[in-house]
Amino acid sequence: PYVGWARDVLQEIGPIDVSGVVVEDKGAILAFHYRRADVEDDALASIRAAIAGSEAAKHFRVQEGRKVYELRPPLQINKGTAARSLAERMGASAILAMGDDVTDLQMFEAVRAMSVPSAIVGVWNEESPEIAESADYFVRGVPGVEWLLEELVRVKSEG
Repeated sequence: PYVGWARDVLQEIGPIDVSGVVVEDKGAILAFHYRRADVEDDALASIRAAIAGSEAAKHFRVQEGRKVYELRPPLQINKGTAARSLAERMGASAILAMGDDVTDLQMFEAVRAMSVPSAIVGVWNEESPEIAESADYFVRGVPGVEWLLEELVRVKSEG
């Protein structure tokens, strides 16, 4: 039913008339990105006001991330449950988890709880320093991720 309720939210709130706000429709999840807004506080206030005026939005819980305000079903479905499910389906014998947002912390916790060797890499950003603090290792931004992946490929191809 959450997919239908998400459609209802979109219908009820209509377009959010704030420059730089992007609504991402993820099916049963709606993500309101305001990273590109001229005045982020005003954009977030507009998003919150639009959602508050939606009857269908009451079916969801709010999760805030880095410059994103999400409506999510109140179910135990998150990046942690997804990582656990994916690892089990694939029969993973080791896990490399990378994340750059507070929404990735649940994934980090789930990976740590699994009984396979793992490495957790936080992607440093000034907006969410807790990501690097909760990781085993950290890299700086997209260039750091690219460097790490290139090094892994290089080491693998040499071995």
